[in-house]
Amino acid sequence: MDLETLKSESDHLRGTLAQELSESSDMFSEGAAQLLKFHGIYQQDDRDHRRGKERDYIFMVRTSLPGGELSAEQYLVCDDLADWVGDGSIRITTRQGFQWHHVRKGRLHPVVWTLNQALVTTIGACGDVVRNVVACPASPELGRLAIEIATHFRSRSSAYWDVWIDGKPLVSAISDESEPIYGESYLPRKFKIGIASPGDNCVDVYTHDLGVVTHEGDETITILAGGGQGRSHNRDDTYPRLASPLGDVPRDRLIEVIEAVVVVQRDHGNREDRKLARLKYLIDAWGLDRFREAVEDRLGWRMDPPSVLEWPSHRDHLGWWRGDDGWSVGVPIPSGRISNHGDSQIRTALRQIVDFYRPTITLTPQQNLIFSGISDADRPDIAVRLATISPGTNPLRIDALACVALPTCGLAVTDAERALPKVVDDLEQVLTELGLESEELGLRMTGCPNGCARPYNSEIGLVGRRKGAYDIHLGGAHDGTRLNRFVTGPVKTDDVAETLRPLLARYAASRNEGESFGNFFHRVEATVPV
Repeated sequence: MDLETLKSESDHLRGTLAQELSESSDMFSEGAAQLLKFHGIYQQDDRDHRRGKERDYIFMVRTSLPGGELSAEQYLVCDDLADWVGDGSIRITTRQGFQWHHVRKGRLHPVVWTLNQALVTTIGACGDVVRNVVACPASPELGRLAIEIATHFRSRSSAYWDVWIDGKPLVSAISDESEPIYGESYLPRKFKIGIASPGDNCVDVYTHDLGVVTHEGDETITILAGGGQGRSHNRDDTYPRLASPLGDVPRDRLIEVIEAVVVVQRDHGNREDRKLARLKYLIDAWGLDRFREAVEDRLGWRMDPPSVLEWPSHRDHLGWWRGDDGWSVGVPIPSGRISNHGDSQIRTALRQIVDFYRPTITLTPQQNLIFSGISDADRPDIAVRLATISPGTNPLRIDALACVALPTCGLAVTDAERALPKVVDDLEQVLTELGLESEELGLRMTGCPNGCARPYNSEIGLVGRRKGAYDIHLGGAHDGTRLNRFVTGPVKTDDVAETLRPLLARYAASRNEGESFGNFFHRVEATVPV
């Protein structure tokens, strides 16, 4: 059964999930596994343990946390789950959620039920719906806006509660089996929304299907549409795209505008080829003007021309700052992996801080976290504890992103998270030799071309091409407003730093004052051999 038929005939995402969940098998059928995604769960297999056609079935469970905020109590519940359902770790996603890997089928119901008891849901974290809404983690106001948008676009089906919570909703939801926004077949593909504050593009707002940019001091919001990182090797009709400015709208009509965009995509997005189903392809097929007209026709009014946007800041909110509720501190988490491994005891240190000081926690789209609400008296001790898990001060290491990739992701062709430390070590050595060790070079690495770690608008993007080898993309803007381009590949993991050395040496010798590596490459790329 094709996926569109499966969705429309699933009894609003129920399918055979409840029946198969109660069976002793360690896996779900293909159709049920597709529906699981709408409930925040992916069926995977541990590819390190494959033996021929025999698979070691495991599951990934992902939370939906609009704006990424958790209370201390919720964080502790999430931390507890890592010990008895997965591999002893939690991972922060680039969409401000938590996910657990290596969960066995028999533990799925207890995991989801326990999360909901703590008022943390997994619904909307995956599937062909509006995914978890991300927002600048330094702005409580934008966090509240993310919750408002996420609540409006959460599925109305009660299937989630029927399957996982015994028919008793514990997290705010509206039960209406008609699904007025999504219809019987939901959306053609996932739909991502990001909210940015003025001048601060820490959420990579141009990489989303729909970007929301607030303006300080007024009630106007700029809408961007048509971003998306995913592409496929050997298919030139698939490509990354940055969102285009669509228009300015009043704050009090924002939800109405987003719904109009979502419904136009629902009704006209490509349902024949999932590789071409994201909003970006509809906009490019129609042209931006026609798409805007379709949205405005549904609204019954016209948007104002979009404001000109500038982005002096693109980095994550790390380090200490003073807020209205006390001190906040952004804590870098390499690849978003909260775990204890060897000498690194990140998970233990974070839990001790949360357990004793009870801060508010906000996850960031750059796979880090922020503690907020810290008193003057508590700040010194927390700073000492964080110093024990610091990855250092090198901006390359702190800013680098990687997707999970092998061994759990079914789409990965090679490693990313596991390969990143080696690549960073090698690049750090080259940068130090060239006197560039303090430069802020944006590095992102993925195990396949789907772009979960947003490699295509980074200064250096490493995209998995085959086992142990990557395509190198260079020249993205440091502020996230320009795509990079393919330069060479596939390049083996051990050869990445030396492949980049000549360009980095040229950058060190002939860059303009204050010029980032991405902007430098963009300026001189016509003279760069491929």
